[in-house]
Amino acid sequence: MFRKSLVLTACLCGLFLTACGTGKSTETKSMSSTVTQTQAPEQGTEGKQGESTPQSVVEGERAPDLTLMDKDGKEVSLKDYAGKKVYINFWASWCKPCLAEMPHIEKVYQKYKDNKDYVFLSVTSPKDAKFNNNYALDESQEIIMAAAKKVGITYPVLFDQKDNAMLSYGLRAFPSHIFINSDGTVNKVFSGELNKDTLEAGLKGLK
Repeated sequence: MFRKSLVLTACLCGLFLTACGTGKSTETKSMSSTVTQTQAPEQGTEGKQGESTPQSVVEGERAPDLTLMDKDGKEVSLKDYAGKKVYINFWASWCKPCLAEMPHIEKVYQKYKDNKDYVFLSVTSPKDAKFNNNYALDESQEIIMAAAKKVGITYPVLFDQKDNAMLSYGLRAFPSHIFINSDGTVNKVFSGELNKDTLEAGLKGLK
């Protein structure tokens, strides 16, 4: 277990360096989708729609719990949504495919937001000291929220703390998408930009 934690930490270091190099660049970067837990991520190309990527989360197994923070400083846990069908979008403000897919996610969110059976969450990894992310993969909360506002999204933006989400979910690329059944098991995991139809298909596949 300790060895695995060290490997995951090393992977996050590689991700952090890639993100730092792209945070203020106009070029889109993403981490290699072929990386394993024993290799440091390499700079790759943008993820293709629906492209599979190795993850720490496994389809059919229980999703790791998350303790995140919302824009007002309130803690939000995945356990808060027990019994609901959950969609999680992991993204970064410097990631062009992430920003490009957001209007599609927003349209679907508007359709489902009043359905109490479904929950939409988006997660980023800010560098502000208050979040205690040693390997933050994004910019500050202010920059992240400005990017979200510019795109016009209204679904919840949540912030990772102590690298919990990135370590637990073993992310290898942005954007990444996790669909979680109402019993807490992972239904679907994939990386790359999605569109409205892809998202709706994933939601309809939840149990």
